[in-house]
Amino acid sequence: PISAYYRYLYLNIVNLALEELLEQGRFSEIISIAQNTITIYPYEEHLYYYLILALANTNQIATAKAQYESMTKLFYNEFGVTPST
Repeated sequence: PISAYYRYLYLNIVNLALEELLEQGRFSEIISIAQNTITIYPYEEHLYYYLILALANTNQIATAKAQYESMTKLFYNEFGVTPST
């Protein structure tokens, strides 16, 4: 229970930071935070949303597409589902 609580706190803070950075258009920082957090929590779909959005907004379209395809494969292989729209 305590680890779940700290996980919730961490992800909540990350989400708040990503929202704020998005409002400010600080896409390179979003990429860094999202990538780091994904290494810890690879099944948090909303992190991929921010990462792909930031990549697209920094004209890294091929990287954004590759990240989406990688995430889709991961979710399908692990859970048998594709990401939400």
